[in-house]
Amino acid sequence: MRQTDRRHLVFLAVSLNLICWTAVYSQNNRSAVSVTGSDMATCTIPDPCRTFDTAISKTNSGGEIVVLSSGGYGPFNVTKSVAIISPGGIHAALAPTTGAAVTINGAGIDVILRNLWINSLGASDGIKVLNAHQVNVENCTIARFSNGINFIPNADCGLSVLDSFVRLNTTYGIYLSSGPGSVSRVTVDRTRLENNNEGILVNPGSSGVVDSMIRESVINSGGYGIDVLETETSHTNVESCAVVHNTGFALFGGGDATRVIRVSQSYIANNAVGVFSRTGDDLQSFGNNRLIGNGDDGAFTSTIPLK
Repeated sequence: MRQTDRRHLVFLAVSLNLICWTAVYSQNNRSAVSVTGSDMATCTIPDPCRTFDTAISKTNSGGEIVVLSSGGYGPFNVTKSVAIISPGGIHAALAPTTGAAVTINGAGIDVILRNLWINSLGASDGIKVLNAHQVNVENCTIARFSNGINFIPNADCGLSVLDSFVRLNTTYGIYLSSGPGSVSRVTVDRTRLENNNEGILVNPGSSGVVDSMIRESVINSGGYGIDVLETETSHTNVESCAVVHNTGFALFGGGDATRVIRVSQSYIANNAVGVFSRTGDDLQSFGNNRLIGNGDDGAFTSTIPLK
């Protein structure tokens, strides 16, 4: 091979490496979307994209996407660690007609969704979690789906719902499950679950566990409040909540102490039935609750001493 040919090959190899290096490292740590943006843009703050899907594709794992203007942005899929942030005063809306508004499906990823308005125009799920390490839903409104949050991970996973509204969902406000042999860790704080067919359903997968903490929240004006099914292992802790004005059971026990609802400092009133035990010691009180004024108050199955 001639020396000139070798030089051409070296030049070509270096050029290809530079192109590949640029493609890998040209992602943003902070991306942006705007209703006036373009998906042909770089997705930076000065040059925003139009959709979340494109912005996610141009953002480094662990980065963030900021919403710059009010409007509709369409459903999106998350397969990497990312924070989707709509600042206060901006109305970032998703109004899907089919499927899910937000689908999260990535092994080991951490996802933050903040200040989104998620409203169904025929879609089945507001936020659907198939796989992740941790999902944080903060100050979001999720309405008019079949399932507001459909949490069905296939491996160990955490879910945190904070300062949010989950309302008018025709099957479940929040559906909590776990993958086979895995553990789901759930916290619901300062959240209102209103006018859902069922506020929260706990249904662990085969040999799975759902451990949840629901605190300082309101579950009202639906069918059931919190329903724990007679499957696998779950520990549902209810602290400083109001479960009121439901047409069915406020708290529906899971069948025994391995599927228990533990309740402290909560107000359970004006429901058709206050607390209902399927069987065994599945509804445990710390002795500091208000259970009154229901069509049938029911009774806790045991009292846990305060320590």
